[in-house]
Amino acid sequence: MPNITRPTVTTSTVTRGVVSGSSVTVPAGGGGGVTPDPLELFLTGGENTPFRDVSGNGQTLSLNGSSPPVQTSAQAQFGSGSIRFPGGSASDDTAFSYADARGAVGEGDYTWEAFVRRDASQVTTFATLWSIPTRTNGPFLQMVSASGQLLWVMQTSPGSFGASVPGGIIAADTFVHVALVKEGDRGSVYINGTRTGTSTSFFTARDWDDVAFQTHHIGGNSVDVFATEGSFAGFMDEIRVRTEAVYTGASYTVPTAAFPRPT
Repeated sequence: MPNITRPTVTTSTVTRGVVSGSSVTVPAGGGGGVTPDPLELFLTGGENTPFRDVSGNGQTLSLNGSSPPVQTSAQAQFGSGSIRFPGGSASDDTAFSYADARGAVGEGDYTWEAFVRRDASQVTTFATLWSIPTRTNGPFLQMVSASGQLLWVMQTSPGSFGASVPGGIIAADTFVHVALVKEGDRGSVYINGTRTGTSTSFFTARDWDDVAFQTHHIGGNSVDVFATEGSFAGFMDEIRVRTEAVYTGASYTVPTAAFPRPT
């Protein structure tokens, strides 16, 4: 029989984080013929200083406002700390943002999730947790009452809503798991593993014309949807954005440990 030479596999080490001023740039991964990893963004508290996206998908984080978020050991869901959002009266006063380098969040399915601990002393009536404000439209997850009532709204023009999904109430001064899931035309809000609101008419093609490659904001947004809008005050940990519907159905088991770190 002829000799068969096995192919040689060569491994290499890739440095993912490059610090530049107040922003952190992560070189984009992927390549021709490679299916992109569904992990779009991954932020953890207490272990990535300065702020650093550990997904490896080329996201550049920018700190916004007069009192931007900080890493803190004061509270933690898992590990040694979390991300503190001081809160403020301006809509983007204490937030950070990143441009969707892959344009991955758009027409397809996605999941935004985080462990959220809101301050009971939130000073503004409307506070944004996550948003993709665009020129004319975009989705916003907001607390719309002092009791922590969540509402996922789709803005179709400045100050106008195309649809909304009621999201239930998140308790104050304790970490709760919050997840938003786009599954086809269905939008769902989950709190601590229970679907608290859903709509099959939430997403339309018109709503998503400008969403891909836009800037995502966490803890605030750059467009005032309400006149009394402000920034989120509290803590977040284990923030993930994935380009797939991670949670479906009426309920799921809330993670009891930190999410696996990408290798």
